[in-house]
Amino acid sequence: MLKTSVVQTTIKRETWASRIGFIFAAASWSIGLGNIWRFPYITGQYGGAAFLLVYLAVAVVMGIPLMIVEYHLGRESQSSPIAGNIKLTKNKIWQLGGIFGFIGGLMIFSYYVMIIGWVLRYTVSFLTGTFRGQSMEAISLWFDSLYTNTGVTLIYEVIVLAVLGVIVARGLVKGVEAVSKIAMPAMVVLFAGLAIYALTLPGATEGLAFYLKPDFSKLSFKAVIAAIGQVFLSIGVGQGASWVYGSYLKKDDDIPSDISKVVIMDTGFAFLAGLVIFPAAFAVGVQPDAGFGLLFKT
Repeated sequence: MLKTSVVQTTIKRETWASRIGFIFAAASWSIGLGNIWRFPYITGQYGGAAFLLVYLAVAVVMGIPLMIVEYHLGRESQSSPIAGNIKLTKNKIWQLGGIFGFIGGLMIFSYYVMIIGWVLRYTVSFLTGTFRGQSMEAISLWFDSLYTNTGVTLIYEVIVLAVLGVIVARGLVKGVEAVSKIAMPAMVVLFAGLAIYALTLPGATEGLAFYLKPDFSKLSFKAVIAAIGQVFLSIGVGQGASWVYGSYLKKDDDIPSDISKVVIMDTGFAFLAGLVIFPAAFAVGVQPDAGFGLLFKT
């Protein structure tokens, strides 16, 4: 009777190569379209700086503690949210929490890819001179055309997915962390430059006043719910990614300190995005509560 032996090999799980690499990667995950696109227009809807104060309170009271918990769970489980819930609780019913988080993250990712595709299309059009000499009305119509053009949108979505696939395939340190170390500082420099430019535009002071002067008459229970939703969307609570990122942390990493820095960076970037969007919106005559088109039409 032949005996066969099975040699089991285990692949060593990667960990973040540096603290700054993790912070930049976590910030890159948190900072994104929620800051650049959604935050400015809901701030415009709910009273400018009045909403900003509510947002900051929610970020401190709810955002930071929940993020710390999620990263801790990831580190303790050393696995995905779905498998990690079972590992930590020994009860398969908690697997549903990981599944719901995965589904929620997948739904958010689906429209993020579409919007990133629009941004890529804008970049190509800008570099090829499509917008040179165009009026604000013409650019708005161009966006409306892009918004309804499913074919072009799908092409750019495929490009975005391909780029993301290459980054992820390179692994944690050589892929996600390496790109984040470059992309995060570059994005801050880019938006700082855009903010300086926007503040020099005619009418920018009106936009700045709208952004920084609180209008408490627009605050309501709905505004508070919007702030909670924005915090959850922006920093990524409950979507599974924080858990996954946490699973690659070392046992001696200081999660509360690092996550506090991430949330501060996320909130600071959202504020910086407002300094770009509102002065530009008032300069070109776009309503500050114009919805998701606010980003693409300014």
